[in-house]
Formats: sequence, C-alpha cells, structure tokens
Amino acid sequence: ADRSILQTIPQKKSLFQALVDGHKEGFYLYPDGKNMNPDLAELMEGSTPNRIKVSQEQFELYSQVESTFQLCKICAENNKDVQIHPCGHLLCRECLKSWQLSKSPTCPFCRQTIWGHEDVEVSPYSSKEGSPTAKDESDEGDLEDVDLVLQQLMLMRQNQGRADPVSSPDLDPVLQTPPVPPRLDLLQQRAPALPLPDYQNLASSSHWIK
Repeated sequence: ADRSILQTIPQKKSLFQALVDGHKEGFYLYPDGKNMNPDLAELMEGSTPNRIKVSQEQFELYSQVESTFQLCKICAENNKDVQIHPCGHLLCRECLKSWQLSKSPTCPFCRQTIWGHEDVEVSPYSSKEGSPTAKDESDEGDLEDVDLVLQQLMLMRQNQGRADPVSSPDLDPVLQTPPVPPRLDLLQQRAPALPLPDYQNLASSSHWIK
C-alpha cells in the first residue's frame, strides 16, 4: 500500500494474535519494519480460543425458530467461531472474510466499525450444567436478530387474526354479492314511442280506391 505506519493497541486479544490476524486480513506486510514477517508459530501452539457457553435462555429462544445459538446466522451452515470487537457479535470466519472483502469493514449485524476479532468456541447448551457464567450473560447482543424475527412472527399472527373475510368481501370473489338486475320499468320509459296507425286515413284511402 502506501507503506504508512498505523499503530493501535488490541484490547481483547494478545499482541501476537493481533499480528497474525492483521497479516491474514492484509492490514500490513511487515509489522516489525523488516523485509520479512516474524514467525509466530511457537506462540500460536499454546493459544486456545475463548469458550462461550450457551445459556438456557439462549437455547430456548433459538429453539422457537428451529435453530441453534452456535449456528452462523449469515450462511446457516457453519458454526460461529469468531467474535467481532467491540460489538461482540458472533459469526463464522468464512462469512467474516467474505463480508470484509465485498462490503465494508463494519459489523454485518449492527454496522459498527470492526476494531478486531478473536477466535471463540461456542459450547452447546446442556441441562446438566449449572447457571450461566458472566460470559454468557454479557453476550446478549447476538440475540437481537432472533428477537426481531419473533416480533415479526407475532405481528403476522395478529394481522391474520384481525382480517375478517365477511367484513371485507372484496378480498374473496366468492363472497361478493351478485350485481343488481336492471329495472324493466326504466327500460320501458327510455324506449322511444312508436307512432300509432291512423285508421281514419286508412279508411278514406280505401274509399278512393273503390
């Protein structure tokens, strides 16, 4: 690019993870100023992704729309494995890459600028586990899209219940009343009167003929 140096401090990830992610996304070429990238493989071996446990509330809410919390809501194929910062929304890495390349560097859910992201592992809900941890309770932002879907379903059901086919026959051709037949007396009044035959003239004309 223009070889300008931009420096920022990662807030929710280690520095080596920020360097690796930034290199994959094309933010820079050589972070240490040399003509080669440093090898961070040793640091990556011991790193483990953060684990997010699905709470009972999240499990029940997504079950109402026949889905799961861990499923990516963009592609509906892969599981969520990336958390966007600072908004905290979750999606899969493939969708994040496609979104950043084709659209803009913003969150696809809330359109907030993406400052970074980290790998996460979403653990499915289990009834045997205890109460949700603080990590579960802080992840309420990812429930916004499901809440919107449930609200839309509720409005659709209310609108269907309010629709009364008897009060609005125009919606159903079967319920429409037949057209009113025309009045015969009006048609007779409008018809032009024919001239009556003159019987006196006919009689006189017949006399001359004789």
